[in-house]
Amino acid sequence: MYRFTKKTKKIMLTFIFASIIICMILVMNFSWVSGITGHTFTNNYYTVYINGKKAGNSLNYKSIQKAIKEARRRINDESASLQFVDADIDIKKSKKVFGKTDSVSELSSSIYDEFESSVKDTKQKAYVVDIDGYIITLNSLADVEYLFNAVKNKYDDSEDFNTNLHLDDIGGHTTITCSISKAGISSVNFPTVMASGDGSDDELVENSSGNGTDTISGIDDSKDVKFGEKVEIIPCYVEPSQINELNSAINMVSADDKSAELSVVVTEKQTYDVEYSVPVEYVYNDNLYNTKQNVLNEGSAGVKTIVANVTYKNGKETNRDILQETITKQAEARVIEVGTAVPPTFIKPINGGTLSSTFGARWGTVHKGVDWACSIGTAVMASCNGTVIQAGWMNGYGYCVTLKHSDGKCTRYGHLSEVLVSEGQSVSQSDVIALSGNTGNSTGPHVHFEIIEDGVQVNPFTYLN
Repeated sequence: MYRFTKKTKKIMLTFIFASIIICMILVMNFSWVSGITGHTFTNNYYTVYINGKKAGNSLNYKSIQKAIKEARRRINDESASLQFVDADIDIKKSKKVFGKTDSVSELSSSIYDEFESSVKDTKQKAYVVDIDGYIITLNSLADVEYLFNAVKNKYDDSEDFNTNLHLDDIGGHTTITCSISKAGISSVNFPTVMASGDGSDDELVENSSGNGTDTISGIDDSKDVKFGEKVEIIPCYVEPSQINELNSAINMVSADDKSAELSVVVTEKQTYDVEYSVPVEYVYNDNLYNTKQNVLNEGSAGVKTIVANVTYKNGKETNRDILQETITKQAEARVIEVGTAVPPTFIKPINGGTLSSTFGARWGTVHKGVDWACSIGTAVMASCNGTVIQAGWMNGYGYCVTLKHSDGKCTRYGHLSEVLVSEGQSVSQSDVIALSGNTGNSTGPHVHFEIIEDGVQVNPFTYLN
């Protein structure tokens, strides 16, 4: 049996006190996990605050980040739109001897409750359509397809062509392009894209039926349709107010005139007949005056069958490329005979004199020539080279001379006092053929002058130089 002396007791108390001091030092400098669930001894103790309100604690900073991420995902999963949370998140580190910690699930639930009251803005999934820099925004991929088909169908009434959307991922940036191909042919250098099967249009689904640009037997290749501008479709999230109404968007991009933002270019191979003519053929005749022409052959138009690629932009022709011409009926040239001989000229038959009567109506009758008053005995000259076909008295003309000229015209000189030529005689222009007088039906000394064409008197001033 042991007995404790005072000295022994003193030593034991000193040992116990020293042990307590050492334990306290260890607790202050090292982390210890207690046997009580959820409580710790640590100097890496994190507390997360949302908008100044405590949401929970954790020993691991990454666990808090994971909880925040899960809370955000839960906010967005519960809405068809993209939710933006405007919350003040503060994570504070501290040293704790004792403290309660939360699991990631508990932290996420608590943070979610705070996030719900902090949703500031909602953005909706949409599609930006970029038409060579002109931007419209549509609600769904189905609306994008409808827009393109509505524009195309204005110039493809029979709907022989389909619009195709192609998924294109460049550097991680997803865009969609649009092309047009014949019905029954998929123009796929890229996978074609369609709305997801449930109609939600939340995802882009590659349509595996696209199998390249193979030509399908029996498909007519005489027509091609395409958009005139480069088109890109970019999935995005926007505010609902930024989305264009579908019918309004169609009207914005598909005006009938050249101001349309999205044009449809149609190229058709056409076969048609046109009439054509050949140049006129001229036959020159030195025995015909150059004032005369005769049609020897009226000629006739020929017919060509044309094969051409005709291009229209928004229904208006912009180009016609002739591929083939076949003459089905030969044209016949029009043939015209042209005179080359210089016709005769006519001069006034006297020098001087006074114009006393012109051609035309006079005193209730028709005056068939021109009169110049002059003294008796004035020299009368041949107006043009010719042959005397009449010389002597001629009823109301009194003494008269008639000449016939090379162009078929005749000239007549009346009321003469003396005739100086005889029938059959050739005379030259300006030769004196008679002297003026006052014979026949005359009201005074003068020369009466006529030009006769095809047996009919015409106005002499038409031909006199």
